[in-house]
Amino acid sequence: MKRRAISILLVLCMVVALLPTTTLAVEPTSGTCGENLTWTLDSNGTLSISGSGDMTDYNLSWGIRPPWEDREIIAVIINNGVTSIGNDAFDMCWSLSSVTIPNSVTSIGNSAFSWCDSLTSVTIPDSVTSIGAEAFKWCDSLTSVTIGNGVTSIGSEAFAGCTTLISVTIPNSVTSIGSQAFKGCEGLANVIISNGVISIGEKAFEDCTSLTNVIIPESVTSIGVHSFSGCSSLTDVTILGREVSINWGAFEACSNLTSVTIPASVTSI
Repeated sequence: MKRRAISILLVLCMVVALLPTTTLAVEPTSGTCGENLTWTLDSNGTLSISGSGDMTDYNLSWGIRPPWEDREIIAVIINNGVTSIGNDAFDMCWSLSSVTIPNSVTSIGNSAFSWCDSLTSVTIPDSVTSIGAEAFKWCDSLTSVTIGNGVTSIGSEAFAGCTTLISVTIPNSVTSIGSQAFKGCEGLANVIISNGVISIGEKAFEDCTSLTNVIIPESVTSIGVHSFSGCSSLTDVTILGREVSINWGAFEACSNLTSVTIPASVTSI
């Protein structure tokens, strides 16, 4: 009898061993991403965010990750009512090719779209007042960006490494261009800095090797250290500001620079 019980037990163990030991986890296709915000992801890879108020700020370095991380996201539609795009919200969404930002958004967080390799264009509405640090860093397929007339500051490294970006217009609402904001934008051939910008940060346009000419408007009072260094195609610089500080190395290694216009009112370089 004892042997029979042992035999039955062994048979049961064998049956259990043959059963699947794991089940596939079902990834959520919706959830919350702010106190009053919800998100949904459809089968085509379109992520929609709806509701009102600010999006959650994430931090990949601290393990605070967006709920859609590692999902195949092709497009992001942010609906009217959302007031901010959180830090690290779409960082490293490699397949993201388009994003819609409504007029209700007032800020784009740090690293919000960094390393979005497939993103080709972005329109930032007039409602946005600040573009965070590294917001679009290393978006190396980004060829076109429209910066709205409400933006007052462009964060450090905001567009650094966007190697295919061709042209950019800094609107007159912007007062400061952060350090390394456009550093390494090798394809950037045309930059319009509108009157209103007060400071151009350190290395802001360093190594923009396709840039051929630049006009620094009258409003600028500070041209930062190495701000245009390494712009090897730069041939013509016109500085209109009467009381502008030109910091060291501002135009270092601009090997094709042939013409520089500086107002007589400038007393020191």
